[in-house]
Amino acid sequence: MQIPHEESKASRYVSISMGIASVYHNQAISAAELIEIADKALYQAKEQGRDCAVISKPDKKELES
Repeated sequence: MQIPHEESKASRYVSISMGIASVYHNQAISAAELIEIADKALYQAKEQGRDCAVISKPDKKELES
């Protein structure tokens, strides 16, 4: 849609970066932990140049703690 974003130092246009996290229904993980994983994925997306999505899932260490 190329919506202008004149105040941005990152891009001339509005963009979106997404951090996506998922788990299987039988994995024991709290909502807060899942949000933390999605947040880390979001910052990875921004580090990769923004305007993209990073999909993440908890590793075994996160599920065991």
